[in-house]
Amino acid sequence: MKPDFLELVILHCLNHIHSERTIYSILHILKGKKSSQTIQDAHLYQLTPFFKTYPQLERSYLDRVVKKYEELKWLERDSDEFYRLNNKGKQILKQMLKNQPIPIHLNGWKYHLLTTSFWERLSLLVQVSSHLNVHHSKYVPIQRNRDVQRWLKDYLHQIDISRNDLSSFLYDELIRCFNFDQDIDPSIFVIRLTGFQCIGMTPEQAANSLQMEASYYHFHYMSFLHFMLKTVISNREQFPILFSIISTLKHEFSITNSTKRTYEYILQGYSIQSIAKMRRLKHNTIEDHIVELALNISEFDISPYVTDIIQEMVIKAARQVPSRQLKKIRKEAASATYFEIRLVLAKFGDML
Repeated sequence: MKPDFLELVILHCLNHIHSERTIYSILHILKGKKSSQTIQDAHLYQLTPFFKTYPQLERSYLDRVVKKYEELKWLERDSDEFYRLNNKGKQILKQMLKNQPIPIHLNGWKYHLLTTSFWERLSLLVQVSSHLNVHHSKYVPIQRNRDVQRWLKDYLHQIDISRNDLSSFLYDELIRCFNFDQDIDPSIFVIRLTGFQCIGMTPEQAANSLQMEASYYHFHYMSFLHFMLKTVISNREQFPILFSIISTLKHEFSITNSTKRTYEYILQGYSIQSIAKMRRLKHNTIEDHIVELALNISEFDISPYVTDIIQEMVIKAARQVPSRQLKKIRKEAASATYFEIRLVLAKFGDML
């Protein structure tokens, strides 16, 4: 029986973490848990595309999938909650990804703060503009979120476009956006839209209509939204209406509250040891906060924690090792601590 695409994603993630994290680190990444450890894991194991792309995932489902793969002898258990793919599993995964590749525009980490609100605002705007176009005012809003409804009311009062022209202008922008990638299928997105005398499909109905397995459709739908967000943000002058949907939304991920408090102490010149003592936290926890800061603040200086020599050593080792596995990198950079390696990867990982 052909596995669900979500099962393939889980197997793909298991292959990346390679028994260096528990299977539940995958659960936290897919659900988008806002913790220092999860944020670091997503970056360290190159799983940022999947961050908060499947928040409805349940622990019991993950357990069943891992058990299934273990029984199929695709996985080997190192200890409780720690698994790695064996050669058989890797070969099967390779073939599965060849048949069903990960959607290329999927970028959960970068767009997880925007995705839901972008869809809610845009889908309501499409519905309202299509009804305005035919001067029809009696309909039930497709989005019940009062904040979204308030946003649209404010937007309609602020724009310089006449209500008669809004639908055609929006249509033109959507077509231009879709044309930025000729290989994508706009029906994945369009089939969900509601307009005058046209009711958008639910995710389940859309998947059935397109003859796609439900989770396969879900990840392609998420990828399509991420593609639209990237296109609109990168070419905002071409998409004044679509960009206006995004412009008032929060774009950047903010660091966790605990990390913010640690950062305040760092800015005052306190050492890791001092901060841990004052905050009554473990030394490793403060190190996690520092790695999170390096991931999220481009100007954050890691030199107080890693010498230039160690930085160069880790960068060289990371380029020689085909994965981001800390153990393998440390074999090539033996004088570096795991904290130093994590910090250098956090700072320069995208360039390696």
